[in-house]
Amino acid sequence: MTAAGQARTAQGFTLLVCTGCGTEQDDFPPEEVLDTLGGAVRRCPHGMLVSAPCLFGAAVCATRASIGVVAALQPCTTDRTPTGNARVIGPIRDLIDAAQLRAWVQAGRWNPGLLPSRMRNPLRRNNITSPERF
Repeated sequence: MTAAGQARTAQGFTLLVCTGCGTEQDDFPPEEVLDTLGGAVRRCPHGMLVSAPCLFGAAVCATRASIGVVAALQPCTTDRTPTGNARVIGPIRDLIDAAQLRAWVQAGRWNPGLLPSRMRNPLRRNNITSPERF
């Protein structure tokens, strides 16, 4: 724990946030996700936050049924060598989702099963949750 009482991991990782997502009307803006995650990543000594205009390409994104921002976490060593598969996360639809992702990243136990089920596979075609999530 840090002095502020927030968990942080000493493991290396790169967290990518798609800034091409969340650009439709009523979507949660990617800038909000970056703001929420920025401080958390800065507290992790071997974490890196990257934004990219599109993580998967227009053909993949056009087939996504979900609305919201997508992110990917790549575990790595402290010298940035990847140590496993990237975890694709989303959709991130609001500040609650962004805060859950922030806590998951900081904890350093990057098991997708620890995320809410709606955020575990943004590339799934039927990734729509109950209406109250919109």
